[in-house]
Amino acid sequence: HGFLLQPGIPRFFRSVCGIRRLKRGFGFASGVPHGMLEVPCSFTRFRMVPVTDSAASTSREWIIIMAAANRAGILAAVTKAMSELSGDLREASQTVVRGYFTMIFSAEFPGTMDADLIRGHLQDACRPFGIELSVRDPAAQIPVHVAASSGTRQYRLRIGGRNEPGALRSLSQIIARRGIDITGMHAVRTEEGRAFEMILRLALPNNFNDNQLLQEIEAAGQPLGVTADLRPAV
Repeated sequence: HGFLLQPGIPRFFRSVCGIRRLKRGFGFASGVPHGMLEVPCSFTRFRMVPVTDSAASTSREWIIIMAAANRAGILAAVTKAMSELSGDLREASQTVVRGYFTMIFSAEFPGTMDADLIRGHLQDACRPFGIELSVRDPAAQIPVHVAASSGTRQYRLRIGGRNEPGALRSLSQIIARRGIDITGMHAVRTEEGRAFEMILRLALPNNFNDNQLLQEIEAAGQPLGVTADLRPAV
């Protein structure tokens, strides 16, 4: 038996149906009209499983991570592909460095879809842009994230000084020793590479002495002429 499909069938439909091999017909002599695709399959192996109301109504969160050279139209292509899968965007962040971007999404998809199906459909949409894409299940990480962020306050730390080897390492080690979570960062060289400026977003515990942290950073950075400013994030 055979099953006829229009050309350009989306990858996610092929995945749902369990179709693995596509064979292009060579005209009416083969029994398949021009422009159609023949999918050889046995009806004993090809089954459409009905989705129950409970399965259709549930959703599951996935983390989508992308990286590529920055080009116009990437976001439009990705969000269009997500909408085709009935994806619901929860949170997104993008950073561009020297012409390359990274983008991370948190999105919910119908509970009947797995990572392979979502990844395959998004990769089809992203292929013209040369995007590296991964899909991850956040279920194991979410409790850790919630526990780490509870009982904290968001602060903005700005640091600037002379650009010398080891500057970033020594200053970041102070933050690490205190067990402070860095939730955002942007750093850049200034003055033709002679200086640097870095802005960090920190999650400080509610009972943490922020003035003590600021004094410790300034003392460690004194040989580099470091200045620092720490204040609650808006």
